[in-house]
Amino acid sequence: MIVLGLTTTLLAATAPGGPAGDAAVRSMIQADYDKITAAEKTHNYDAISKTFTDICAPTFSIQPPDGKIYSLPEFLAASKPGWTDVKAAPAPERTVTKLVVTGDTATDENTATLTHPYVDKAGQLGTKGASHVVGLQRLYQSKWAKMDGAWKMTFTMVLKTKTLVDGKEYTPPPPPAPKSAPKAAPKRRY
Repeated sequence: MIVLGLTTTLLAATAPGGPAGDAAVRSMIQADYDKITAAEKTHNYDAISKTFTDICAPTFSIQPPDGKIYSLPEFLAASKPGWTDVKAAPAPERTVTKLVVTGDTATDENTATLTHPYVDKAGQLGTKGASHVVGLQRLYQSKWAKMDGAWKMTFTMVLKTKTLVDGKEYTPPPPPAPKSAPKAAPKRRY
């Protein structure tokens, strides 16, 4: 009975959908996210485009916060200015936070965090001239499929976006209330 239990445990741990199989898939997917980050750090559009093309399925699509769904070519074209025009911008660091593997498909949640130093000259975040680390963190859900022995991203969407200041979520204050409109001239009675 113990041998049967141990054998069952070992088989489950090494099965494609078992804990060891999920860990291997997680490692492969994380490696692909690391490749994307490394390519984005180059600010070289051709390198970035090739990396996404290698990692994504031909039918890949993305749904950013605006809700529109973009194909891979549309996504790459729309993203080009952000990757090439801002040479000093850092690339987001991506981390797989959750993974569910079902046979030859997988769904992950991953965070992409982008931070950079900021000197608050106007005092918008507190003391004028204070240094801060500001950033953007997005939670994505991505779908993958095993194709020709490799995991390919088929779809990704933004689930949540938050602004960070000094490592904490920041909610900007509401805009000032609009000034009251001038009163309309009273209607004349004839």
